[in-house]
Amino acid sequence: MLTGLAIRNVVLIEQLILTFEPGLTVLTGETGAGKSILLDALVDGYGGGGKAFNWSRLPPSVSCHLVLSGGLTPANVTDGILQVRPRCKSLAVDVSSGVEASATGGALLKGIKDAGRIHQFVAAVRAADVLLARSPHALLSTT
Repeated sequence: MLTGLAIRNVVLIEQLILTFEPGLTVLTGETGAGKSILLDALVDGYGGGGKAFNWSRLPPSVSCHLVLSGGLTPANVTDGILQVRPRCKSLAVDVSSGVEASATGGALLKGIKDAGRIHQFVAAVRAADVLLARSPHALLSTT
């Protein structure tokens, strides 16, 4: 099992040292103008596993564009944005299972999106934007 990764002087990355915990996956391609790095959690199967990425694992300053993914829901996307956005040049969010409809009994209906949850998710993203506009770096978690 891969337990760590060190990257030095690769395109925009001057130095990055990661120690992996079980379940963490880092995927990156070429970076440069208009390119982003996707932050996601390792799940069995193909995407939409609902497992959150451990946002606190990021260094305090990442000089690149990031896409936050993995386990985002209306309940946690504001916190994810508040923790990650002050650390990078720009941030996008990606959601899938976090806005899926539920069947009777609470099981998610894989691939079926719930309009109400989508509206809640968008509202939570907008709430994070308002908080960051007031104090862009004061909310940065040190954990």
